[in-house]
Amino acid sequence: MPVTMETKKLEVSNVQTAPMFNVTDAKGQVVGDIIVSSGGLYWRSKGGQQHHLLKWESVGELFEKNGEKMKVDR
Repeated sequence: MPVTMETKKLEVSNVQTAPMFNVTDAKGQVVGDIIVSSGGLYWRSKGGQQHHLLKWESVGELFEKNGEKMKVDR
C-alpha cells in the first residue's frame, strides 16, 4: 500500500502528539491510518472505532519474521 507523507523533526511525548498518516491503496482510497508513537505503532482500518497497538518490540519481531530483506539507500 503506498503511503504519502511529509514530516519535519517532531517531538513525540505521547500518542496525542504523535503524527498520524493515512494509508491508501493503489487507487488512492484510504484504507486506514497509522499513528507513529514513542510506544509503538497504532493501526486503525477505515471505519474502525479503535486502534490496534503494536509495541516497538513486536514491530521489530513482525518485520524480522515476515518482512522482505532489501537494501535501502538513504
